Amino acid sequence: MIKKLYANGCSWTWGNGVHEDPRFKGLTQSQRLNQTWYHLHAWPQYLGEFVGVQKIINDAIGGGSNARIVRTTLDFIYSLKPEEYATTLV
Repeated sequence: MIKKLYANGCSWTWGNGVHEDPRFKGLTQSQRLNQTWYHLHAWPQYLGEFVGVQKIINDAIGGGSNARIVRTTLDFIYSLKPEEYATTLV
């Protein structure tokens, strides 16, 4: 059973542009400035909900380089405890 989802990437994974979706036409200025709001509407959140995980980690940053993505993903994987390997989706 998957308990944790880890996603990493650039602006697409972070949620950049989500506010332009017609479903979110009436966003307030505070919502537009709230970075957590973007994470809640980016694809990792939807995948995590679909899979039914308990924890979703979105480590993406807009403009993040491939080197940063690889480095931070490896850091995350190395930080996992052996018992978490089978229950974490990266």
